Amino acid sequence: MPTDKTAGRACPTIESQLDDVVNRIVNYEAQKLPELRTELEQVNKKKLDADKEYTARYEELKKKWCEQNELVLAIWRGLKCSYPRWEEYIKSCVCAELSKVRKEDLRIACREEIKGRFEAARDRAKARHDLAKEAAAAWTGAVKAISDQLNANGKLIDEISKLAATEDRHAAIYRFWFKLLVAHARIRPETKCFEIPPTEHPDNLCPPEKLDSSRDCDKYEPPPKASSGCAVPTPPEPPQPPADWPLADPWLIDPKKYAARIDCAYDDYLKAKEALGAAQRCFIENTDDLKAVKANRDSLWANLQSAIEKCLKDSSGKGCCEKEDEAKQPQDTDCADTDANQTKGA
Repeated sequence: MPTDKTAGRACPTIESQLDDVVNRIVNYEAQKLPELRTELEQVNKKKLDADKEYTARYEELKKKWCEQNELVLAIWRGLKCSYPRWEEYIKSCVCAELSKVRKEDLRIACREEIKGRFEAARDRAKARHDLAKEAAAAWTGAVKAISDQLNANGKLIDEISKLAATEDRHAAIYRFWFKLLVAHARIRPETKCFEIPPTEHPDNLCPPEKLDSSRDCDKYEPPPKASSGCAVPTPPEPPQPPADWPLADPWLIDPKKYAARIDCAYDDYLKAKEALGAAQRCFIENTDDLKAVKANRDSLWANLQSAIEKCLKDSSGKGCCEKEDEAKQPQDTDCADTDANQTKGA
């Protein structure tokens, strides 16, 4: 007698199996793994040469940064001596004008923020992916990137130093704190020579306003499709003022740590690519951009009358005879007992 090998086994439905296969395909396509494999193979070939070049040029680049650091500190002390009320000037002039630009940024961001939850999560994942890809490429070409930044910083140092001997020397306040200082600090090596406290970072001198996200549209959003396996995306935390001077990608890292930093940069890139794939899949499964929402609304409007009439028919569409038959049905036992007891009492 044949034995049923599936007895007692709960198998997924064909529909759920199909959803799973579609999700895997979407996730795979979004990650673009063949493309990533090609990138990693190319980087793997370049990594040894990049490490040798960086190790050979590190002392030269560090020496140039240290020389510039002495000039930066001299300018810093000189500006504070020439302008004892430099913080007031920054608050009243730089922050005031910078605020106008930032408010326009917030206007744009506020309008762009009105997105579906999965649409916004996909866009955030795309932004993180692009930054990680850019950072990974920059670390493999660290010598050129740092050298170019040092050259740009050198030009700024000359420009600010020349301003000191002109009637426009006040312009040095903005160009130093909001341009040169940030660029110089971002590529600094592991050193104690950089004395300027992070409280003088532009975002601490002129704290940016936070985007008002009080317009809560989530209460109108449907739950994610169960078949997608996607949780409701959580909004990102607002950025905080820097506790230290942020570092760039790349910065003057110790040569012994350079190869490992390339590894980490590409590991971050791979994780960002995987996260983008997952976010893209969830968006496709739960499409919630404005175009899709409007299309769904239009479809509901078009079918409104037929949907209402079907509901009415299903709820109260029985004929007169059927209703009379229902009326002749015996009452609920509990209710009948209650009626009998009330009769006896009477």
